[in-house]
Amino acid sequence: MQIPEPWTDCESLEKTAELTGFDMAAPDAIDGFSSRIIRAMDKDIIEVIYQTENTDEGEIRIRKGVGGEDISGDYNRYAEISTVHVDDLRVTMKGADGQISLAIWTSGGYADSIGLGGSADGVSSGEMSALVAAVR
Repeated sequence: MQIPEPWTDCESLEKTAELTGFDMAAPDAIDGFSSRIIRAMDKDIIEVIYQTENTDEGEIRIRKGVGGEDISGDYNRYAEISTVHVDDLRVTMKGADGQISLAIWTSGGYADSIGLGGSADGVSSGEMSALVAAVR
């Protein structure tokens, strides 16, 4: 017996808003990433994945979901954890060697995350802050 796929692929963020009952902003494109996948999980999570042409090279995964728990799906232990302010948001950034691989925050009853996956190197705190500002 196979577990049903919980994600529904969507052609736009507007469609995810119809499915979930809330919206999310995300960049149309990110330099260095050739494709964008938009999907929703029930009425709980919106996810946008940016991938390189060779998906082993890395990806950026942006999520927004109902509640206040970490929805990143990233269970790695990071050597460096800091809290920064991006506008009025208090964002927890995690990484190593001065490079950020994960940002998580909550706002208005929703949890958000931006995670770098695959073999993608982390980014600077400033670069991650710019991504967080674009997702608000």
